[in-house]
Amino acid sequence: MIVSKILPAVQRPAYNSWSTFDKLVADLFRDVNPPSGNAQLPPVNIIETDAAWRIELVVPGLRKEDLTIELKDNQLTISAQKTEEKAEGEKVRLRQFNLLQFTRRFQLPEVVDQEQIEARCEAGILTLQLPKRAEALPQQPRRLEIA
Repeated sequence: MIVSKILPAVQRPAYNSWSTFDKLVADLFRDVNPPSGNAQLPPVNIIETDAAWRIELVVPGLRKEDLTIELKDNQLTISAQKTEEKAEGEKVRLRQFNLLQFTRRFQLPEVVDQEQIEARCEAGILTLQLPKRAEALPQQPRRLEIA
C-alpha cells in the first residue's frame, strides 16, 4: 500500500511487436564507438620481408569476381563492386556493415617487381604478394682482396 501511494500508476501503451523488436535490436546493437568517415574502407595489413611485401585486406562476403586490381604508374588500386541481393518481401531492420563497394590505392616503391605480383582471395582475406626486384634484395657480404 505504501508503494502505491509513492509511485503513480503506470499506464501501459498498446503492445506493438515491431516497435518492441526495433527497440530491442537498437539497444543490443547500438554503436558504442561510432565509425569514422572512412568506415567503408576495409582494414589492411602491410607486411615486409627481405624478399617481398604482402598486403592483406579484409573483404568478407566478397568473391574474387567482385574485386578488381589494377596497376598503373606504380600505383596499385584495389576496388570492389557488388550488387546488393534482396529477397522479395525482405526488410532490413538493422545494417551495421555494407562492403558493397570501396577503392583503396597504394603507391608502390620502385623496387617492387611489378611483373611478379600475385593475388589470391581466401576466407574473406585478399592477399597480394609483391616481390622485390633482385637488385633490391639483401646481398651477402663479400670479402675483398687487398692488392
